[in-house]
Amino acid sequence: MTVQGITTVKSFFETGDRPTQAQFEDLIDSSMLTSTIFGRTGIIAAVTGDYLANMITDTSAKVIMTMTERTALAAITKLTPSGGDDTAVVQAAITALAATGGVLEFGTGTFVFTTALTSTCAGAISFVGEGARQTIFRFDGGISGLSITYSTLIERPEIKGISFVTTTFATGTALEITSPSSASTTTPGVLIEDVIVRGSDTSVDCWLKGIRLVNCWNAVLHKIGIKGLDDATSPFDQTQGIELIDCPDNTIDKAYIYHTENCVRVAGSGGSGGGDGLKVSDFIFVGVTNGIVVDRPPTCTGFWATDGHINAYTRGLKLTNTRQFQIADLELYKTALSSNGWEGIELTSSDYGFVHDCTISCPGVTDVSAFSIGVGVSDTAHSTFSNLSGQFWVPSGSSFV
Repeated sequence: MTVQGITTVKSFFETGDRPTQAQFEDLIDSSMLTSTIFGRTGIIAAVTGDYLANMITDTSAKVIMTMTERTALAAITKLTPSGGDDTAVVQAAITALAATGGVLEFGTGTFVFTTALTSTCAGAISFVGEGARQTIFRFDGGISGLSITYSTLIERPEIKGISFVTTTFATGTALEITSPSSASTTTPGVLIEDVIVRGSDTSVDCWLKGIRLVNCWNAVLHKIGIKGLDDATSPFDQTQGIELIDCPDNTIDKAYIYHTENCVRVAGSGGSGGGDGLKVSDFIFVGVTNGIVVDRPPTCTGFWATDGHINAYTRGLKLTNTRQFQIADLELYKTALSSNGWEGIELTSSDYGFVHDCTISCPGVTDVSAFSIGVGVSDTAHSTFSNLSGQFWVPSGSSFV
């Protein structure tokens, strides 16, 4: 029997034609045939070997995949919480992917670790949970969390959908990623998304540092929540929220950070292109000593802070050795509990900047024994300030600018 198509059907309806019962039966039977499938003709039926080249080896579902998709699927390792100590299993999975890279998927629940997770990798390993409130990494015993060092520049590993929780007071770094130093690269950097960093009981537990990146070009941090200890006043026990050491061209957006000494700190020694280029947008930093601190000698070129709120004890923004910066659409408050000398924006040796459309105030501050300054400028040139407003309850001698 040969395959019959639409031409045969049309011929049955030509004037004067009278197809026989046998012809109709042949037409119907042939509709169950295909011209070729894996080199055969006949009714489609999966046999061993059909799905090895470009399809999932599931003959019941017959799901088609490209070779690229199949390779990506094979690189995914799926893990679930054991209900006990998960350190050995997860560390082994990380080590197995160190050379080639791959994806580790973590299911819903709490993974418990009694030693830090570490690896030096030549391939990009991504850590993907079900969501920061569904997948929990709990680190017991005063240890650091996850520390990955990449031996080569890696294109876009991902850490997403995971909470990093400590059960200890002011110990260790929750997440640290280190890349090799490079003068310049356009390789997309690490993506950290939908990540929470906190203590198990924030009245007694907190990390010493939250997220720390070293020599990481083009990193993106999106939807980040960091919570330090429930301290009443500065200084805070968690020293850093996000720390960038010699990390050029990074982006931070939708970050919410509470109760740390520094929410975002940019520092380093001039490696990896000098730490130039940082954009922080759509953020809320509350109950902290300093909101954003930039001090990376000799200079940090290209800094933007826009669309955010900082409620700080000492400094909203503190920029040193910064060039070509823009600070816009911010609400900078001195926290009501602060008795510290306070500046909304402190600029030192920072040139070619534009500061505009910011509200800088001390609402509700009752202790006026210390100075409050809206914008403090020292050894700073070629900068423009416009559309700044605010209200102060301050002692004599304090000033807006």
